[in-house]
Amino acid sequence: MFVQKLAINGVEYQTTAQVNRDALEVGRLQLDLRAERLDPDGEGGRPAVATIELGDGGAEVVVRGENGDTRTVSTETALPADDGDVVAAEDEALGHGTGALEDLLDAIPSGDPVLGCLIKGAAVTTVIEVIRCRAQTDPGRSFPERARAVADCLKSRGWRIAWKFLLRVGKCVVRAGA
Repeated sequence: MFVQKLAINGVEYQTTAQVNRDALEVGRLQLDLRAERLDPDGEGGRPAVATIELGDGGAEVVVRGENGDTRTVSTETALPADDGDVVAAEDEALGHGTGALEDLLDAIPSGDPVLGCLIKGAAVTTVIEVIRCRAQTDPGRSFPERARAVADCLKSRGWRIAWKFLLRVGKCVVRAGA
């Protein structure tokens, strides 16, 4: 889906969000998220990771932290129209900042406030885009077919996803004072 490199205060970071092809081959949608500090001396520290899956036959998006804790978001979550400056409205619709998803994302060990912002930005953006893409699939198709259609949709929206991710990360980094 995307790989995004950012330099913040002279430190380079990379965030990756990708479709797990092995899961897709067996009819499941799984997205692997990873945020890490890129240090030239190899002392980057531990990356922050999370997994997002389309679960329960497509009725929910499951977010799993590195420690195995999970939170779910209904795919029936009403999202605003995807035009203009939609990020704040999407976050509000998802309950970002007040819900259990935020608690899970806060619990992902990062050791670095920027890494925390990166993994949160990637997870929230990906959950929202999975919900949007699932809504565009044919309910009459089987779950594996819908999972593949969602993966295709996510790939086609790559630039838009990356842009929304950057907006969320920017807001978070400013709030964190990093």
